[in-house]
Amino acid sequence: MSRSLRVAALATAALTLSGCAGVTLGPGEVVSRTVVSTRREVERSSGALAADLRQSGTTVSVKVERACLGEERVIPTISTVTEYARLNGNPKADWILLVGGLASAGLGAAMIASPETFQSSSFSRRESVGWGVGASALGGTLLVVALIDVVRASGVERTTTKGEGNPTVVRKGVDCGRTPERGATLVARDEEGHAIHLGTTDATGEAQADLAGGETRALAERGGRWTFSVGDAADRWRDVGIVDRGPLLARLEDDAWKRLDPAACERSATAAHCAAVSEFLARFPGSARAAVADGALRAYRESREREQREAAALAAREEAAAAVAAKRQEAAAAAAAKRSAAAAAAAASRAKCSSGCRAACAGDGPCAAKCVQTNCK
Repeated sequence: MSRSLRVAALATAALTLSGCAGVTLGPGEVVSRTVVSTRREVERSSGALAADLRQSGTTVSVKVERACLGEERVIPTISTVTEYARLNGNPKADWILLVGGLASAGLGAAMIASPETFQSSSFSRRESVGWGVGASALGGTLLVVALIDVVRASGVERTTTKGEGNPTVVRKGVDCGRTPERGATLVARDEEGHAIHLGTTDATGEAQADLAGGETRALAERGGRWTFSVGDAADRWRDVGIVDRGPLLARLEDDAWKRLDPAACERSATAAHCAAVSEFLARFPGSARAAVADGALRAYRESREREQREAAALAAREEAAAAVAAKRQEAAAAAAAKRSAAAAAAAASRAKCSSGCRAACAGDGPCAAKCVQTNCK
């Protein structure tokens, strides 16, 4: 192969590999949308609390669930066809290739057709023909590359995509079941608004409480009408039942009765026993044990009254005996005084008589003694 043909071959290969312009896509234009399928779903939303409350004696159990009320929606699947126009990424280069190809092909044809025109002392007729063939090949290649770019940049490309369209609500208020409500609070409220915390639901939505324990004894002490309520974290409350205080009162009555000793009160052992029985009657006036308690108190009162009567009678007897003793003492004192006065008078009379005897006997001793013995007794 001559030198001119080799140069032409290399130039042709280089232009073929690097001469093609890049093809880009223009803005897409949607040409069709078709619904190919639909599906239904329920959009879930939280509803109100629902509670199932049960009371067995003093034990209260509750299961709290959150109702689900949703919307049934139809969601279409849409097939979208979009067309994109092909665009020549570098049209200026194709124009250069077109012009260069025409010039090169024309020059090569001229050199082949009239080699003598380009022949010189250093450029033979054969070399002129060779360079003409190379230039024609190069020009043809440039024209082919430009033509390929024109073909590649013509027409459009289509793409098909599938996606979900806007949902359509076909039914509202659909019951979509219930879910356990964790952390719901169970309380008991009276008519004045006082609340007693009974417990909090666990992961299964359940809670349990004993009404006879701790603070809940106020249910019995306050009386009135108590209501069970449940509430959530947003402080939304709902009444779910009425408290049956009967079992609680019976439990408290049993506990109070176990601490009593009516027999000791009846025996009048101590006033403390009867004070406890009296307090029981004040707290539980309608109790079936009221008759027993009242009987013990009545026996205690009767015993105390009997003891008081006996004590009063004993005091009266002692007082009467003391009065009799006092009168006897007074009579004895009067008699003693009387005897003392009589003795004094007798002594004075004897003294006077003795004096008279001595005077009558003129100092005669035997005469005076005989006179005293005879007259002064």
